[in-house]
Amino acid sequence: MREAEEFHRGGEEKSFDISSEKPLDEPIDWTRVFTDTRVQIRSLCEKNKKKYYEETNRTFKDFYPYIYDVHNLEFTEKLYLYDRNLRKCGIFRLWIKRMENMSNFEVVAESKHKYKCEKPQLCKLKTYSIIDLKFRTLYEQRTERQVFKGFKSKRKIVWEKIPKVYRIKTFCRNDIDGEYYRNVKFLHPKNVQRVFTEAAFLFFLRCLTGMHFVGKINFNLLFINGEICPCILYISNIETINFNSNQIMIKRFLKIVKCPNGAEQRSNIILTKNGQIIYQDWSDTWLRLMLNNRAVLIDNDRPPMNPDNLVPLRERFYERRELYDFYADEYYRNLEKYRNYFNDKPDAKQIITFFVKELMLKKPHRVFDFAAKYFCELL
Repeated sequence: MREAEEFHRGGEEKSFDISSEKPLDEPIDWTRVFTDTRVQIRSLCEKNKKKYYEETNRTFKDFYPYIYDVHNLEFTEKLYLYDRNLRKCGIFRLWIKRMENMSNFEVVAESKHKYKCEKPQLCKLKTYSIIDLKFRTLYEQRTERQVFKGFKSKRKIVWEKIPKVYRIKTFCRNDIDGEYYRNVKFLHPKNVQRVFTEAAFLFFLRCLTGMHFVGKINFNLLFINGEICPCILYISNIETINFNSNQIMIKRFLKIVKCPNGAEQRSNIILTKNGQIIYQDWSDTWLRLMLNNRAVLIDNDRPPMNPDNLVPLRERFYERRELYDFYADEYYRNLEKYRNYFNDKPDAKQIITFFVKELMLKKPHRVFDFAAKYFCELL
């Protein structure tokens, strides 16, 4: 057996007779062999996985050194749409998550608007995109549905990146005349340099909040009708404001899109330093976006000292006292409902305590996101 081992190790080939070997004194423990082999294979896989993860992060940091980890770009946001009378008229959702290939990200944005009687009753806009770490859009599908009083209309845009040519397909169907409109464009890469789709722009905007960049950026933007329009983005410096009796650091953006009809669409966007959207508006609509309608109801018994430093939507809660009282009653009702929840469930409290400790030791940057997502109403 020793000669056989030397042969497998790369030694010289020697003749040997296996029948002349002495029998083994102890039987082979195949369970132990299987366990050891499985442990070695798992450790090897974990080692290769960690190596691939570190190499991906290292490559990512070469392009964007201001972002510490790829996982920091995975987030989910939910915003409410309000009209001028502070009535909830829609909702906006945004998901950005990493795909199996760490170089690609999956972005989904969905918004639902409810209009007045003289306007469409409902409008849905959904965007699904795949973008890489260099903010290049590999694929995007955008669908818009408008539900009128008597008919429905559907408009769809598909942006696909194929070798040497960019293809944009737009088609619309109208139930009144039953006609089906379709248009396909093939553009040369030189004509679509620095083109951002809607999802790639949101991804790029979130990353800009972590940079100390102040100035103007010119690029091309894919508009809702399938046209590529020039866009100017003004970026302000990081400033500190009072929000919810706390000081937060924000960054303001002004986006100006030059539409094909000669008009300009202006949008004011405010993001926190962590990349969370807290305000956004458009010049051609009366809708407003708001992050969390209950976030402004804590310690708001007295008016703020300096209203100019607040997010614009926050001041409107003081204009209508009955609206503030309604949300305040809901907040305190839920607070009283869940006050003694964990006292009656010690097992759940122990499990959550253990989970938070593990989270603090391994991934401390996830603790605040976890607490804000599951326990914001219990604090």
